[in-house]
Formats: sequence, structure tokens, C-alpha cells
Amino acid sequence: MNLVTLTESVILKDVLPTDKFLRLSNDLRGNWVFGNNSNGTDTYESWSKKYDDVSDPLIYMDIATYIGYKVRRLVESKLHFYRAHINGQTCGQPSLMHTDHTADGFYTAVLFTRKYWDTNWGGEFVCYNPIKERYEYAPYIPNTAVVIPSSWSHKGSNPNNTTHELRTSVAFMYCEDPKYLDDPKRLKSYKHLIE
Repeated sequence: MNLVTLTESVILKDVLPTDKFLRLSNDLRGNWVFGNNSNGTDTYESWSKKYDDVSDPLIYMDIATYIGYKVRRLVESKLHFYRAHINGQTCGQPSLMHTDHTADGFYTAVLFTRKYWDTNWGGEFVCYNPIKERYEYAPYIPNTAVVIPSSWSHKGSNPNNTTHELRTSVAFMYCEDPKYLDDPKRLKSYKHLIE
């Protein structure tokens, strides 16, 4: 199983080839619905895009595989794609710190998907590193992914009041143990992506 434990968040700049990044970014331009939250207890809502509304579902699988290989090299372990979560936030739509999974052997790669983003607009990624007992921050920079163990508390910060632009991201989640691939939580968000 896991040979390497991530001791800090890892930032992967220019994580995707331009053609893949532009295909995904273009797919995320429309069909957003209000009512998303990061976990079942989050009282704040933001924008989401349902898998039924993606026009290019294959690009999500292609990118999940591409980023998965990069995460696999980081943790030096075989990984399985578990699920993806599409998120959008505008000014005034905060999210709360949350975890994506509590079991060991799960990793989340949050990809910043806007073609253009001014860092003055906010939208940074925040996580709490329990190993070093500190918060870590990553600015929202297009075509950048932040990789953390899925058990770490984290959030995507909403844009500040200097913009009305939508901050978009896709969180790709991976697991080491294939027994989790039958988990109903996975099927809820993953089933439509492959049908």
C-alpha cells in the first residue's frame, strides 16, 4: 500500500497540457445550478455542475487519469479513481473547512479550472496540515492542482468583492484500496460520468 506519507500540500503548476485544460475549462462555462455544498453538514451553498450537464464527459475521465498518474508518483502507490466533484463560487459564497474522506489511503487533487484569474480576486485554497500543525495556502492560479490527503480539513475560499467572476474547480479523488470502489458515496457522483 502507501509507501510515502504526504507531509505537506503539494502544488502542481501547469499540471495539464494546454489542450486538455482548455477542453475542461470550456466545458465548465455553462449549465451551473445553485445548491451545492462541500459536505452534508455545510450550511453555505454555492454553484455546482451536475454530471448530466457536462457536454464532454470523456475529458473528466482523461484528466482524472492524467492527474492520477502524477499523484501516484507523489505517494508511490497504485491509486484508483474514486470520484470527482465540480464546484463554483462567487463573492459572498463561503465554504467551511471539511474533509473528503476519513480513511487513510485517499488523496484529493483540487484543480483550478478558470482560463484567467486575477489573484487579487481571492479564491485561494486553504488546508490544515495536521502533521506540521499549521494552515497551508495556495493561490488560485489557472491550471494548478493542489494535492492533499483527503482526510485533511480544507476549503476553497470564495472570491472577494472585487469581482463578480465565478471561481471554478474540480476535485479529483483517488484511493489506494480497490475495496472502496463499491462505496455508494462514490457511485452517487461518479456513476453518470461513465455511463
